[in-house]
Amino acid sequence: MSKKTLKVESDKLEQVARERVDDPSVQKIVIDSSFKGEKKEESTGWFNWISNWRWKPTSLKELEDTEREMLQSAEIPFEQSLVKIEVPNSDKSVFVNTLKAGQGPPILFLHGFAAGIGLWAGNLKEISKNNTIYAIDLVGFGRSTRYPFNGKSKEEAEDYFLDMIENWRNSSGIDGKFNLLGHSFGGYLAGNYALRYPQNINHLVLVDPWGVPHRPEDAEKNYTLKWKIVKSIITSFSPLAAVRVAGPWGPGLVSRFRSDLSDKFWHLHNSDVVTKYIYHINAQEPHGENAFALLSSGLAWASNPLQDRLIHLDKKVGLTMIYGEDTWMDRKAGYSVAKQLGSRASFHTIPDAGHHCYIDNWEYFNTLLSKELEKANSNNKTKR
Repeated sequence: MSKKTLKVESDKLEQVARERVDDPSVQKIVIDSSFKGEKKEESTGWFNWISNWRWKPTSLKELEDTEREMLQSAEIPFEQSLVKIEVPNSDKSVFVNTLKAGQGPPILFLHGFAAGIGLWAGNLKEISKNNTIYAIDLVGFGRSTRYPFNGKSKEEAEDYFLDMIENWRNSSGIDGKFNLLGHSFGGYLAGNYALRYPQNINHLVLVDPWGVPHRPEDAEKNYTLKWKIVKSIITSFSPLAAVRVAGPWGPGLVSRFRSDLSDKFWHLHNSDVVTKYIYHINAQEPHGENAFALLSSGLAWASNPLQDRLIHLDKKVGLTMIYGEDTWMDRKAGYSVAKQLGSRASFHTIPDAGHHCYIDNWEYFNTLLSKELEKANSNNKTKR
């Protein structure tokens, strides 16, 4: 059966996705970016306030609207679609929210925990000049299907993400090897994917990756009693449960505790769209969080760290490690990995940047990444 692509207006996306997720003839739903939608006049008065009141003030449509505002600030043409993939060991299908921009060798961007494709807005314009960027929301996060995770082990949690990424690759149209970039938790998944599927990877870029070092034996030695209580509460539930439980106070909670993210995007936005976006992507069902919880040890460390495994990365795969100068991640573990891999690996520090170094110092980061990809793509041509 031939597969077809549907093109729909954004306000009908949710309905079409629900109706066509099990239709075997549909492979992809492309969002019509020319459709702006009708701007509804906001009515006032106590009756309207009561009728529109919700305990959890979010919806997939509001998430889509804030994401579009984030991405349009990149000021480049791009295609956004829902790519349908099969769920491993199941007769079910899910959609992966996918952005495609630029031209040249392909590179796949994987976002970090509690994030989404909208946070790449400061990098798309520069990197897409000489590369075809694919950025996806991981299944269980963002606007990709929140497919239930029912596993009980870290191996099942790892499979939940890696199998979905591989099935996305099979459905995406990428031909041959590609470069793979991951930030934070996305870096952990990117590293694991490259170890499992080295035949698909040309070059691996880990940006302030989570899950590289071993957990120190005295990790909690200096924790205060207050922090130990908070940590116990957080690890007993989904990590972002507070955002959902807070109900109508959720947006304010995100705005208060993650106002730094809005500051990072000052050159792209002069509104609160960033904190709204963070709220909407994390107020949905927590299936991705549930899988992450099994992969983590006390949230800050991985139960199966990459440090001893990345040194066995296939010899045909190059590696670039990038950290923020002021990151809270353990840079020493990343440096150790790069050093052991020798000439096929490089280690870099972004000045005036923390964990979100891709946006903290976006100009420096974009220049560095462009040079690293140019070298990697040139080496790939030589290998052929």
